[in-house]
Amino acid sequence: MDYVYQSQENKLSFDGSLDRRYVHRQAINEVFITDSQQVDSNHFIFSAMLPKSHMYFNDLPELTDGHRCYDAMLLLEVFRQISIYVTHKYYDVPLSAKFIFNNAEFKILNYPLLEVMQKPLQPVIKVTITNRKYRKKILAGYTLEMTLLINNAACAQKKMGIGWMDDTVWKKIRAKNESQPSLNYNDIKPADCASVGRIFPRNVVIGDARAKDNIFSATLIVDQSYSSIFDHPLDHIPGMFIIEACRQTALLAVRACKALPANQLLLYNCNMSFQQFCELSSPAKCIVSLREITLTGTLIHVPISVLQNDIINTVGTITLKVVNATERGHKEKTDFYWFDFGGVLSPPISSLFDLYYEKTGIPVSQLQAAMKSVADDMNLPMLAPIENAILTEQEWGSRLRETMARLFPETDTRRAQLEHFGQQWFAHVTANAAMVKQITDMRDAGYRVGILTNNVIEWRSYWQSMVGLNDVVEHIVDSCEARCRKPDPSFFALAEQVAGVTPEQCVLIDDLAENCLAAEKRGWRAIQFLNNDDCLNKLHALTYGEE
Repeated sequence: MDYVYQSQENKLSFDGSLDRRYVHRQAINEVFITDSQQVDSNHFIFSAMLPKSHMYFNDLPELTDGHRCYDAMLLLEVFRQISIYVTHKYYDVPLSAKFIFNNAEFKILNYPLLEVMQKPLQPVIKVTITNRKYRKKILAGYTLEMTLLINNAACAQKKMGIGWMDDTVWKKIRAKNESQPSLNYNDIKPADCASVGRIFPRNVVIGDARAKDNIFSATLIVDQSYSSIFDHPLDHIPGMFIIEACRQTALLAVRACKALPANQLLLYNCNMSFQQFCELSSPAKCIVSLREITLTGTLIHVPISVLQNDIINTVGTITLKVVNATERGHKEKTDFYWFDFGGVLSPPISSLFDLYYEKTGIPVSQLQAAMKSVADDMNLPMLAPIENAILTEQEWGSRLRETMARLFPETDTRRAQLEHFGQQWFAHVTANAAMVKQITDMRDAGYRVGILTNNVIEWRSYWQSMVGLNDVVEHIVDSCEARCRKPDPSFFALAEQVAGVTPEQCVLIDDLAENCLAAEKRGWRAIQFLNNDDCLNKLHALTYGEE
């Protein structure tokens, strides 16, 4: 799909904002998305302009490493505006419809690229619609998976579930709440600006913070008269406000138990579930159990909930990243690490052939001979017919069966589901857990990671669900989509283009020597995967410069 997006990206404009009505904003200057293009019924691409200064978004102090980054809350607002715009513009949902945000999974992939520079950043955002939900056969919600890119490099992702309903239905549901008076927050003492990572006092949204019996709590301060946060009237506390309150509370909680200042911490990930409305008429508190705060490398995970009238209405985790000057200087943070699937993220290929023999009774040597014969007839390498999507899985499997019958008539192939090869091949196969964890750990530490694989269209769901890295890696470049494969130089060139990097910035981790040699000839660095310990040691030497 990366290749399809590219044709639409050139059509995007950064010259003006989109219609404010389509993102539920009253002020034009509060609209940050500038253009959109529809790729197909489930895929869209947007452009945006990130303001260098804003009364609320980007009201952040300089970090202890001497840099200023764009506010993660600004990125969340860009994602929110896109979710609303797509619904109105491309799915014809009336502008009067009311929206409910069910959940939000947000993560920063590359924070150094989000540094505030002389010119405003102009990101491109790729959008995928999944998990559609219907009410009486009418579309009533879906999940959006969005990736924000700067210079073709993925910097942030958000996955969110939203729903909507007719305005008249909403008014009936919310009728009793509209008559409830809002609270007076004058008696609540706001938190200190610097302690919650803000400069301007009105951007502090929590107060009366206290710790007792390892429970940290802070009360929400909801100032509806402040237009930088409340651009228009609402009948409940919005999800964006709740996330900011949780972020500020997490910063205070971490300072209380880890003695780290707010300007050494960045919002890196958040995973929130909005379980019911947070009302304007009752006090609400963010609650953190200090004992449940955990550390993973430079990441601090803070489980948090929002309590109102003794009922939890929001629950989730805020992840903060500890920043320092030395980390930003590492050259490898701009490098891209491409991991092979077969033989690296999967068990060794020889083991998979042995397992297939146990499932089907076809000797490994005979199966490989049949595969080679099918490919030889097309003057191609052994698996190229199916990995380059020249043949479908069923066509390839049928030719395998015919070739087996011709070359090895004595072999019983009735147990082999050759026409549905992938389903049987991947059955009962588990991922290489050590390498899957390595990719996740590298991503969490700020490294850029992707999967570069020779693979098959019909096998995608099997292997991708097996490794579970779709939401971790920036890119998956697959031969069956590109119609070329390793060790073809054009396949490596495509990977460079997709990631927006030079050959010198790419590192390949692959089990085949010929692929590693081809990558090195292109200008890449390569690690031939022999076993987990050897590969992990070599990766450690590359990423930390230790021999």
